[in-house]
Amino acid sequence: MDSVIRIQHLHFSYQQKDVLRDLNITVPEGAIYGFLGKNGAGKTTTIKILLGLIRVQSGKVFVFDRDMNDERSRMEILRRTGSFVESHALYPNMKAREYLKVKQVLLGLPERNIDETLEMVELRPGKLRIREFSLGMKQRLCLAYALLNKPSLLVLDEPANGLDPAGIIAMRELLMRLNREYGITIFVSSHLLTEIEKTVTHLGVISNNRIVFQGTTEELQQNAGGILRVGTGDIPRAMLLLEKAGYRPLLTSDNKLQLAIASMQDIHEVNKLLVDNNVPVFYLNAEEQLEQFFMQLTNN
Repeated sequence: MDSVIRIQHLHFSYQQKDVLRDLNITVPEGAIYGFLGKNGAGKTTTIKILLGLIRVQSGKVFVFDRDMNDERSRMEILRRTGSFVESHALYPNMKAREYLKVKQVLLGLPERNIDETLEMVELRPGKLRIREFSLGMKQRLCLAYALLNKPSLLVLDEPANGLDPAGIIAMRELLMRLNREYGITIFVSSHLLTEIEKTVTHLGVISNNRIVFQGTTEELQQNAGGILRVGTGDIPRAMLLLEKAGYRPLLTSDNKLQLAIASMQDIHEVNKLLVDNNVPVFYLNAEEQLEQFFMQLTNN
């Protein structure tokens, strides 16, 4: 199995309004796949379809090479999937172990899964009741609940929502560790590019109810472009060569050239152009413009 999730030509409408249009997503096995888009772009609807909460209207959804539209296959998919979607119902007067015990009994899981799962998410609540938990502790408990059945796939909808900066970093590190140490494939939605880009291995960007970018984080960076700053001992000749090559270099206050680049590949091309023409280069620094690229994708 090369991919855990395959969504092919998925259409979904509600009250005669398109919510998803010709959606195509591939999530490789072992990936952390970031599903990015503005609020209302169709992320939550896609996740609900993945979890069998909404039936497929048109197109195909395969998880673990099984068809989500087939009833028997859907039950097998859900047995191997854990999820944390939107606001999770927590019982404030329960303790963490009591809360997990409910799912453990309902699904007939081994009781040892409770302690093992709490250890996986590094939650040590002691005798505290859920109402006494911080938001970060509640998020970890929700993750523990999703992991209780030892899933191969974890589906998360905005897991860092509402967390402070320290909590966001802790959640990022936890997801990366779950993926690395336990081999769990993770599908996580978010509208925060700067955070999710640090966490995932693959990305899908949804805008106007369809996928506008899909690939690895490296491919995103290559497409995003940025600003390149160049230090050279021959500024006039460097500017002339760059202008002839189609760039628009500007001289900065610290005597460096600054130019917009379409992709990270341009760094190598600029350096080669100057060096091949005997222009000394002593400084090259590129600043990615992922946020601007994301805005272009989601605004078009």
